[in-house]
Amino acid sequence: MTKTTSREPISIRLTPQERADLVRRAGSRSVSAYVRELVFAGRAGSAKPHKSELARLARLGALPVSDETQVAMRTAGADIAAMKAALMRALGVKER
Repeated sequence: MTKTTSREPISIRLTPQERADLVRRAGSRSVSAYVRELVFAGRAGSAKPHKSELARLARLGALPVSDETQVAMRTAGADIAAMKAALMRALGVKER
């Protein structure tokens, strides 16, 4: 026998423009899945944002960045700079 997960529906009223915007923003996901991701973002076990939504937020400069993420980004930048310097030395190229 197949186990099914019970889900409770909710309903909200939207203008046609709001509905069209949700459909557009949901992309290939269902509107329900998209709204669920937005509502439960950041909660344990919640779905991660879709790549297209992250890309849109990145273009807008609106990605939420935690302190931990900032430290990781700075560390990655320093690591890349060190790799570049080592490569330039190995190739005998003087940096500007």
